[in-house]
Amino acid sequence: MEARAIEVLTDAKRSVARSGTLGFSPAGRARPSRDPGGTGAARDSGGTGVARAREADETAVSIAVSHDAILRQVVLARYYAANRRRLRDWLSGRAVDGAWFNINTGSTQLLAIQPPEQVCGRVPEVLALVRAYLPPEDPRRVAVERRFGTAHDLRPSDVAESDRHLLGVALQGAYLLQAMANGRVRRFRNVLLGTFLILTVLVGGFVAAGVHWPQAVPLCFPGGDGLMCPTGLHRSATGGDAPQVALLGLIGAALSAARALRIHQELPTRYSLAVPLVLLKVAIGPAIAVFGLVALGSGLLPGPSEINSQPTLLFGALLLGYGQQLLTGPLDQRADDLLKSASPAAPATA
Repeated sequence: MEARAIEVLTDAKRSVARSGTLGFSPAGRARPSRDPGGTGAARDSGGTGVARAREADETAVSIAVSHDAILRQVVLARYYAANRRRLRDWLSGRAVDGAWFNINTGSTQLLAIQPPEQVCGRVPEVLALVRAYLPPEDPRRVAVERRFGTAHDLRPSDVAESDRHLLGVALQGAYLLQAMANGRVRRFRNVLLGTFLILTVLVGGFVAAGVHWPQAVPLCFPGGDGLMCPTGLHRSATGGDAPQVALLGLIGAALSAARALRIHQELPTRYSLAVPLVLLKVAIGPAIAVFGLVALGSGLLPGPSEINSQPTLLFGALLLGYGQQLLTGPLDQRADDLLKSASPAAPATA
């Protein structure tokens, strides 16, 4: 983010320097030189010279205004980036989205003052972003592809002011849809984290109840001369049953999450969903293991009503934790769809 902001500001300063009629104030703002329209002799050479000088002055003022606007955008981007460590700004996306909004706005404004050869160099960048975010039938995408899609030998002399405007409008539209797509990713991330916290509290409370009141969380099955519990053969449930089942469910969920991460393709976006998905999986795993064994013991789910082996019971808890993938699989698919829509590496679809 910081590198992109510096790059935008550097390009703006380079465009100002190439104008030959502007300098910089101590604050870094662009300002006209003493004689921006040319020498006094050129102004006195006739009406043509005066008109040319006036046109040069107007161009210099326009470049200076654009440069100062870009400078303000970069300053704002750095301000937002400096505040991204706050939890509220992190959750709302204010810091990250605010920084990228100002960087992208400055990048769009840069098209108005860059020399023609640099505009030609940015055409592939604009085309890539337009194709990544604007749908195929979008008029802005259609116009850009018609004008530049086949222009492999585009020359600086071919770049008109209307081309700058067309590229700027299309780029602005692509940035807007990019921000909307990243906003959907951020909201989904927050939902995952919120669900993880709620499940953690509920499962933690249920396990704590099983520790203090073992009879309230029945995890034992009839077997042999007593009850086969996760902690072994006993005459009644013990306080260690619920934590042991929850731990095995967590291990099973972690194994499933590791497998999902191995096949998961992380795309370049502003927000990542890998960690929230893993956290949710490891919270669901213990819940399914505990409640699954309770349901099996009560006969609500089809399965063995008697278990005579502690390893069998423990392995069942592990499998139940691993089986959380059946519930979180659709969430993985939803996450992939959101990341693809927010990533510039994936083309936009209708």
